Amino acid sequence: MRLSATDLSRYVVIIAPVLPLADLAHALFEGLHNDLDRCLTEQHGLAVLIDPAALPSAATPQVAP
Repeated sequence: MRLSATDLSRYVVIIAPVLPLADLAHALFEGLHNDLDRCLTEQHGLAVLIDPAALPSAATPQVAP
């Protein structure tokens, strides 16, 4: 993955695929993890990978205790 900035040290890059990580092809899953590593080593940024399956459902209202 390439972003327009060459130095991402002031940014957090969020990678959020549409499908749950468990549903991705192995090569795509590995590629996303490689992108996380490359973001740090090549562009000095912090990247996180969000699994949509771990997010609360939009259909279920969240009530604070």
